[in-house]
Amino acid sequence: MMEDIDDSLYSRQRCVLGDDAMRKLSRSKVFLSGLGGVGAEIAKNLVLCGVEELIIQDNTFCSISDMGTQFFIRDSDVIGKKTRQVPCYVNAGIFIREVKECY
Repeated sequence: MMEDIDDSLYSRQRCVLGDDAMRKLSRSKVFLSGLGGVGAEIAKNLVLCGVEELIIQDNTFCSISDMGTQFFIRDSDVIGKKTRQVPCYVNAGIFIREVKECY
């Protein structure tokens, strides 16, 4: 939890959003479905904002066209037939938890 907000990481957001909003973000759990071009950018921005947990769901296999819009996909991800969520987790160092339930 973010009791003391680290200005070296969050100074820009802190000035715009304020301390209360930053504390709420640090305790937020966000579910994101889809890592297309926009989804990948949203995921990156949520992580940079300091959310506590980001749950990503995308079972689409990586393709060559994804490499132009998803900064985290590499050649080996396309060749290895990985889903879009796998390289994102590996590069961010986040654990993988499969989402099976429908909400």
